[in-house]
Amino acid sequence: MKVGIIKSNSVHEDERLRKEIRTLKNNKIECTLVCWNRSNKCENEEIESNSIIFNYKAEYGPLVLFFLPLWWTFLTIKCIKNRFDIIHVINLDSATILIPLSKILNIPTIYEMYDTYEDHLPLPLFLRTIMLKFDKYLMNLANAVIVVDECRIEEVGGVPNDNISVIYNGPELSSLDSRVETTNKHCDDCVVFFAGLLDKYRTIETMVEICKEIEGIRITFVGWGELEEYIKKESELNPNKIIFLGKLPHDEVMKITKQSDILFSLYDPFIPLHKYASSNKVFEAMMCGLPIIVSANTSMESIVLANNCGLVVDCKNRDHIKEAIIILKNSPELRYNLGRNGYRAYIEKYNWSIMERKLISLYESLEKM
Repeated sequence: MKVGIIKSNSVHEDERLRKEIRTLKNNKIECTLVCWNRSNKCENEEIESNSIIFNYKAEYGPLVLFFLPLWWTFLTIKCIKNRFDIIHVINLDSATILIPLSKILNIPTIYEMYDTYEDHLPLPLFLRTIMLKFDKYLMNLANAVIVVDECRIEEVGGVPNDNISVIYNGPELSSLDSRVETTNKHCDDCVVFFAGLLDKYRTIETMVEICKEIEGIRITFVGWGELEEYIKKESELNPNKIIFLGKLPHDEVMKITKQSDILFSLYDPFIPLHKYASSNKVFEAMMCGLPIIVSANTSMESIVLANNCGLVVDCKNRDHIKEAIIILKNSPELRYNLGRNGYRAYIEKYNWSIMERKLISLYESLEKM
């Protein structure tokens, strides 16, 4: 079986895609990654697969629309030339050309939706409606659809395809030596940890200010983004309260995660893209046996409440967030119990070995077509 995985940006910061590629390789499936290096910089992708890279500098955000015809032309040429047995295309910007092309070439296609593309762009309602209808048309044309959680189905108002697989963002258990018992840490401070994109819609500034106020709390950041300079400055002014480690490889992030006490993922639910976001941090907290604080009215709220593995707060209510941190800080037993619940849920429902079996089963069903 020869599989082509297509995504319109680099695999460099996409751990989910890396896991999918490793899954195929571990199951003796030939895989070629076709991706777009938008920075046009030489990057060490560190993936064990064949790669076809479109090296063309392009903006992120709405301006990328002007560059998509070049990407579509590149994809058309490469997919016709390589004649994959299965095409696995990620997100609407690549599916727009590849799903119709796969029908012409008679190649089974998997359409994977990381995010709903319509909510990435600041579109008027009528344009969003038109784009969503087109997206659903492509979902219907595809032989299978992958979503990252059930809330993605709700976000688009239903997926018009009976062959739907929910593959969660659960991390690989091998990335940790073992679960850490948080009640046995040899650290005076309770450590709050965040890793990821540092932007203004994730309640980061509020968390910094709150943690500065609470005695016995230290907050550590790993990541990059528009708030990077702000966090650097705060860490210099408050070196005993705020730690900034910059951008680190995923395995290093996981090592720091398991030495922490509390994680948070406080997306602003008033932004549709964030309301339905499938946060890796929730599953990483589960795997590490740590409690997590998440925003109410988001897709992650339902997972946290269903598994009793963290606390849910109104991310716009500063006092509510502060109260949650104090509760967890003052109760190592509560932290342990929430972490234990999350770890059990991870092992039974969300770990990548379960997702791997689902993914391979899907590929095998399409191979028989």
